[in-house]
Formats: sequence, structure tokens, C-alpha cells
Amino acid sequence: MEDPQTRHTPSSDTAAETNETAETASPDAKTRAKKPKYTYMLHDPEDMTSLGKYVSTDYRYAALKVVSRWHKKGLRRILLRRTNSKEIHEFEGSVTPLDKPKVIRRAGQEIMYHHKPDAKFIKAWTFETSVPAKTRRPRVTGVIPEVTEAM
Repeated sequence: MEDPQTRHTPSSDTAAETNETAETASPDAKTRAKKPKYTYMLHDPEDMTSLGKYVSTDYRYAALKVVSRWHKKGLRRILLRRTNSKEIHEFEGSVTPLDKPKVIRRAGQEIMYHHKPDAKFIKAWTFETSVPAKTRRPRVTGVIPEVTEAM
């Protein structure tokens, strides 16, 4: 019987020695674990009011969504905040037109892309320091105003 202390078990670094590839080592080697998605709030650069919510895995991908959806409205400065966080990331958004429209098929439909969004990271800061005290909205303390019915 073989001694369990001297028995050699192949590790991941010996897979190359035994000519195993990632595909033959495990059937799920091609699939990657999905990254968690977060909700990001788009804020107005003037008064920090909320303009929309975007779900993405990262700040940059949310910024690219904002650029592609808001470029016709002239929004170039993008302020994104992850929900339940006070950290704001600022991006500069731009759109470059494509010479030839890109056509892809998704779910049996053709989608044409005429432009390519781009988001450049500028800086990050906390929410408390970015909003002047005059423009902050007061917090509701749980007091509900009485409603009087008109007769």
C-alpha cells in the first residue's frame, strides 16, 4: 500500500507538465464567475440632484451607459455614485462617430451602432465635501405633516 505522505497529487502548476490544457482539466474552465452588479446613481453636476439609476458591474461601464444615453442631451460631465455609498466618481464623456455603422445580431434582431461612447475618469471624492450646504436637501426626520381634507 502506498504511503499517503509520499503520494504525489497533481496541482495546478503541474498541469503543464502533464500536457493538460484548461479545457481538458475541467469542463467549466471556459465559464467565468459573474461579477456582482451594483446600482449607480447619476447626479446633476450643478446641484447634485439625481438624474437616473444605472445597473452595472463597475463605475466605468455605468459611465459608458450614461454617455450612450445622454449624449444627445449634451451631458459631458458625469457624476456617478454607488448606492449606499458617499463616494462619487467623475467622468468626462464623449462620443465618436463610426465611419461604417457596426451591425450585430442579438436575440434575432439587428442592432446598428453609429457611434462609440467613451468615458474618461477624472477624479473621485466623497459626497459630503462636494455639495455646498445651501444646495443640500433637508433630511426628513420622520415627521409626517397632517393632511386636511377640503370640504
